Parts: sequence; structure tokens; C-alpha cells
Amino acid sequence: QKIDRILEAFATKFVSDNLSSFEAYKNGIEVGICSEFHPETTFIVAYLIIMLNVDLHHPNNATRRMNKKTFIERCRRLDNGKDLPANEVGTLYDRILHSEIKLEVDRDDMSGNLFTNPVKSGWLLKKGSGSISRWVRRWFILSENTLYYFKDSEDVEPQGIIPLENIQILSHEYTKHESSGSAFTDD
Repeated sequence: QKIDRILEAFATKFVSDNLSSFEAYKNGIEVGICSEFHPETTFIVAYLIIMLNVDLHHPNNATRRMNKKTFIERCRRLDNGKDLPANEVGTLYDRILHSEIKLEVDRDDMSGNLFTNPVKSGWLLKKGSGSISRWVRRWFILSENTLYYFKDSEDVEPQGIIPLENIQILSHEYTKHESSGSAFTDD
């Protein structure tokens, strides 16, 4: 739903910002992949571009990527029953194939500003996983009943997520050979 709303707003704005191109095309002047481009057509093409980008570049899809011919076929009759120019659709395919669409992501922009106003954040020691586990320093953020941890305080993607629903935090008296802290237990 969120992507639909974003693409709908984009399509409406794109058409309103490019009316002169659409009018030129209607008058026989070639201006690219415009056709009569209604907002619905722009919405569908934008959606197809996102899906193509994921299809071509997602690591879990390495063996069954969409080819150019299939993409051109999926773009037929999208503009009020008319075909989009096959050479322009093919050019779109080639550009996305050779240059993945990536967004610059800031940690505060992820998940709707999930990390902007955390309940708590700071460095903690976390026991590593593996056959030789040791304590490693990680940046933790507590936000909305979830504890996220990062290798560095500036990292965007968390290394791990610990859901805190149905968790009880217990205090524990440590001996001088143990480090102090709290323990998490499932309840």
C-alpha cells in the first residue's frame, strides 16, 4: 500500500511536470517514452521498473532473471491499450540491467524513522556466535519493543534484531569473576 501511494503521487507529479513533453508528442514530435502517458500509465511503468530492478539484481533470483523480450512483452498495451515504443522499453531494460537502482539510505530513514527517537541507545557487549564465542562490542538501539544491534554506531543495516515482546529482564548478582549486567529470559 505504501509503495502504491508513493508511485501514485510520483505518477501524478511526473505527468503534471512533463505536460509540454506530452503535448509535443501528441503533435508528432518524438520525445522519448512518453506516448500519451496518463498518470495510470506512468504508475504502471514505474511499478514495472521497480519489479524489473528487483528481478535483475536480487541475489536470491540469480538463476531466473527476466530477459529483455519478456519485459517488452509485459509493457504491451499499457498506455490506454496502445503499446509503448519497444525500442524505448528495451533501452529502459538495458539501463536497469547495467545500472541497478539503489537509494542512499540513512539509518534514520529506515522503517519510517524507527531509529530517530530510540528509547535507549549505546554500546554494549554481546556474546558472539560460533564455536569460539567471545564478547564483542556492539552499538544497540532500543526502539518499539525491539533491540537492534550494529557493528558500528554509524551503520545503517542492523547485524541483528532481538524482539522484546514476552521477555522478562532479571537482575543477577555476579561474583567477582563474572561481569555485571542483566540477563534476558523468555517468559
